[in-house]
Amino acid sequence: MELISLLKTEWYKQKRGLLWLFLLIIPSGTTLAMYLDMKIRYADYLLFRAKEEGINSWEMLLMENHHVLGWGVFLPLFVGIIYTLIYQMEINQNSWKQYLSLPIKKENAFLSKFLMGFFFSFLLVALNTAGLVVVGKIIGFPEAIDWRVYGEYIFYQTIVIMGVASIQNWLSSYLLNPIVPVVIAFMGLIISVILSSQFAKYFPYSLVTLVDSVKGHINLQVVLTSLLFAILGLVFGVWNFKEKDIL
Repeated sequence: MELISLLKTEWYKQKRGLLWLFLLIIPSGTTLAMYLDMKIRYADYLLFRAKEEGINSWEMLLMENHHVLGWGVFLPLFVGIIYTLIYQMEINQNSWKQYLSLPIKKENAFLSKFLMGFFFSFLLVALNTAGLVVVGKIIGFPEAIDWRVYGEYIFYQTIVIMGVASIQNWLSSYLLNPIVPVVIAFMGLIISVILSSQFAKYFPYSLVTLVDSVKGHINLQVVLTSLLFAILGLVFGVWNFKEKDIL
């Protein structure tokens, strides 16, 4: 019950923050970018390429978003920004002392931050995917949308970002400078770009690039790696948060 109460408190706090604006700007930007991409290249190039690869227009749209636009590369950075914004609220209001002086368990306070950030990360993924559906409808794809593929796209991205979410939650709770966790997430992005596929499946910041749900592009090892990092990050993060003298 305490954790649920803390989640409600977190939700109320974020209603006054910049997080909702961030969740509006990013999916809107990706939707606009994909619309322009489809408007310019769909009829003359992308439609024919999709047929050559044996995929339909909706699957091609997912591939363009995930790999060409770079959604799979940038999503871990966006997750890092989400957690920074969540923890920044406590710093801006100088409310850590008041918050943790309440009769609550510190591990529940830590977990509530993680769960709230994970929810907003899921929401970001869902809004981005919804934007793709809008793009396909406006362009007028001839095929019916495969809701299973799009549902899997949301589901597997959400599972695979758990590792990054756990790491970024710990970094944001541990580091006083809110910019540093974002810088670390950006460094993770850079490393994920240059890593070979052989090592990418073991690096938490590159895991999202490996799951696009098209043509069975789902790797169970990638999912398990993310869950392992999530568990390790939470266990170490809870221990570190309880030991740290925030007051």
